[in-house]
Amino acid sequence: MASKKNSSPQATPAAGAAKTEGRVTLTHGPFLIVAGRRNDTCAAIGYLANKLIDQTAAESVEAAIEALIETLDQRTAEQRELRVDGVPTETEYREAIAVLAAKMSKRFKAMLATHCRQPNAASTMHDLARRFEVAEKTAALDYGKLARGLTGLLDFAPQNEDLDRKLIPLLSLATLDNVSESGRPILRLRPELVGALRTSQQIEV
Repeated sequence: MASKKNSSPQATPAAGAAKTEGRVTLTHGPFLIVAGRRNDTCAAIGYLANKLIDQTAAESVEAAIEALIETLDQRTAEQRELRVDGVPTETEYREAIAVLAAKMSKRFKAMLATHCRQPNAASTMHDLARRFEVAEKTAALDYGKLARGLTGLLDFAPQNEDLDRKLIPLLSLATLDNVSESGRPILRLRPELVGALRTSQQIEV
């Protein structure tokens, strides 16, 4: 079965990739692939945030990995076909959050949850930082890291020439089409991301 063309990154060895007793671990986009010999065959298993997504078997580890990558790429392509105006679906955001949440601080998870609960999921970075008694720069760094992570996993990097270049990466998670009375941009979380966060097992909204 030929995989559909998409922009998923090629499989690359994970940080600290291990190969012991014929076992290989590597990453492919948001997926962790574990492969090796099992009984009389070779198998490759794909996980997303510890959830088993699919597995394949073949005569060699390399062939099993290749077949699994084709299957995972097909899955990614089918999900992206469901996008409206290019925006990732709630499912895509949920899976990306499941991967990225492992590196989020408890404070930032709480900040995201609070952001979701605001009317229209809209707030300024200043107000969020003040609520959690951190510097606005700290909140900006957290949101920027999340935005870059989402861009990388979802291949979603919308542009807006009217925005400050420093704010453009945030468009992967929010729209910035309004300005508060203080002149600060208002981040309105994308509805698809809000839905994903509200049903996330990693963040309590």
